[in-house]
Amino acid sequence: MPLPESNIAWPPEQFAPLFREICTDDAWCSGDRERLAKLYSNAPRRLDGQRRLWARRPAEPGRPDPRLHVPLAADIATTSADLLFSEPPTFTVEDTAMQAHVDELVDAGGIGNTLLEAAEVAVALGGVFLRVTWDRSIADRPLLTTVHTDAAAPEFRFGHLVAVTFWRELPGSDTATVWRHLERHEPGAIVHGLYQGDRDRIGVRVPLTEHPDTAPLVEALNAGGDTVPTGLPDALTAAYVPNMGPNRRHRGAPWGRSGPRSRSSARRCKP
Repeated sequence: MPLPESNIAWPPEQFAPLFREICTDDAWCSGDRERLAKLYSNAPRRLDGQRRLWARRPAEPGRPDPRLHVPLAADIATTSADLLFSEPPTFTVEDTAMQAHVDELVDAGGIGNTLLEAAEVAVALGGVFLRVTWDRSIADRPLLTTVHTDAAAPEFRFGHLVAVTFWRELPGSDTATVWRHLERHEPGAIVHGLYQGDRDRIGVRVPLTEHPDTAPLVEALNAGGDTVPTGLPDALTAAYVPNMGPNRRHRGAPWGRSGPRSRSSARRCKP
């Protein structure tokens, strides 16, 4: 899907079932009692007619809340990531000079810590995206960053990622107006777009100069005004790393499944 030009629903509706599940996984792994209570506030009652634990009314003011959250989901995610990267990975090339440069990038960029964080997110939410970007005001080298699955609209072909659009809400957004920066990674290019919409719709595309967070990108754009060439015509500057497969709730889909996923029913909510 290229960058949207019309006032479509956002996030894209085809990802709604997946994002609802991620919303539940995120609440359990966060261990936040208020988020769990909000998540299950409208959940259906159990077969015996009783409300689910986090759907029950909290204790009256001044009285202790008897509900206890055991952070098992977060512990599973952390332990799995620690086992996967108990030893930091090594990156080797045949050229000696290039090897020295690779070692410098790995050490300076803290890639071991980034991969450990990515692994924990992947276990908790079913998968994670890794993205290469750069900002010379931060560092004079490429930056490896993680993007959570509920902030991405990927395109797969035969199970392989061929393009992906990431988005983030920008400062200045409120209940009425939402500023979104969309960043589409495709072979050979990264396309940027700024949108002014609301909580449910992408709104209209406006120049990147309309927001201070995206205005600096203009200096790196090509003559078309929205694209940064990467010099890699056959490669993406992003990758999807699933936790494990198959995803039993989405048969045939390339999504990974969450390790500690709760078996409770998910209610509709937005990330």
